[in-house]
Amino acid sequence: MDWASLPADLLFSISSHLREPEDFVHFRAVCPQWRAAMSHKEHAFFQPWIMASRWLEDEYSENVLFYSLSTLKTIKVHVPDMKSRRVATSSSSHLIAIDKDDDLSAVLINPLSGKTTALPRLPKFFHNNGAHGWITGEGVITVVLNN
Repeated sequence: MDWASLPADLLFSISSHLREPEDFVHFRAVCPQWRAAMSHKEHAFFQPWIMASRWLEDEYSENVLFYSLSTLKTIKVHVPDMKSRRVATSSSSHLIAIDKDDDLSAVLINPLSGKTTALPRLPKFFHNNGAHGWITGEGVITVVLNN
């Protein structure tokens, strides 16, 4: 079945019955058409999310645990691009992940859409010193990493 071809009004009807944040994430992850069927206002019902500690999982796991301040629940999101990477920072609905085997390689990941953007290679002084930082912005994203 071509799930992307379902009529928009049917998708909106289905999305209006979602009650749990993880259901909303799964609904929007199906395809761009399903993501577009739900407006930003519905998206905001589980905002803000903060990333919970990775200590509950293997640091290099594909699963990322978030905590919803509005529902007071944790939500585990499977993010395949996190495999063999650790989180250096999270903010503005994105994660910065550092490669386990190449600690100068970083990527910006949107855990809800799965979109990734390779970041410029980190300077050599980050090698074996760790990278941490923050992300800001709506639309235009600013990434700051330090060690």
